[in-house]
Amino acid sequence: MRILGIETSCDETAAAVVEASSGKRLAFRVLSNVVASQVKIHAKTGGVVPEVAARAHAEAIIPIVRKALHEAGIRSQASGRRVDWLKSNPETLITNVPNCLDVIAVTAGP
Repeated sequence: MRILGIETSCDETAAAVVEASSGKRLAFRVLSNVVASQVKIHAKTGGVVPEVAARAHAEAIIPIVRKALHEAGIRSQASGRRVDWLKSNPETLITNVPNCLDVIAVTAGP
């Protein structure tokens, strides 16, 4: 089973692909782990500003997910123009996920 995990609860945008396998014991293998930090952005204000963090997440999420999929060996057919389109239409991102993922896990709250 391949799991795409997406984390955006505070000041980092992250995505990872994990492979879970069962046998005698459940085992996990991290195929990729990509993080975009907002430390430099929030250093200017001395702390996390939620509105600024949300905008930074929106800007980073598609490139971070794309890089995590690529590093996990999951190739995307999306061209640069397609990625730009996804950025302006984020609600369609879920329908453009490769079918080789079994689960997508996301943070829901702080």
